[in-house]
Amino acid sequence: MGASVDGKAHVSNLSLQPDSFKIAKVTGIGPTTRHTEVDSAKSKLADDAWHTVVWEIQGDEMVACIDDRDRVPAKAEADDKWPQKRAQLMTRRKKKEPKPGGK
Repeated sequence: MGASVDGKAHVSNLSLQPDSFKIAKVTGIGPTTRHTEVDSAKSKLADDAWHTVVWEIQGDEMVACIDDRDRVPAKAEADDKWPQKRAQLMTRRKKKEPKPGGK
């Protein structure tokens, strides 16, 4: 899936594979198009099942969630503080995850 948020060309891409999904920054258009992976996560995606994908974009930050269980936050532009912010987001998410069996 591609997202065009600048009104001219795709600027980001969410790619799903059977064992993972990736968010990439996209630059250029047509033959000059380049994809640069900015983050990814492992996830088992069965071919014989429907999957729910939520992909949110705000400014240069993105988050993709597959089947409400596997999540990847990404930042399109280089930022020295992003690795720390990403770790905080992932820690917060793990604390909010429901326990199996609803407990």
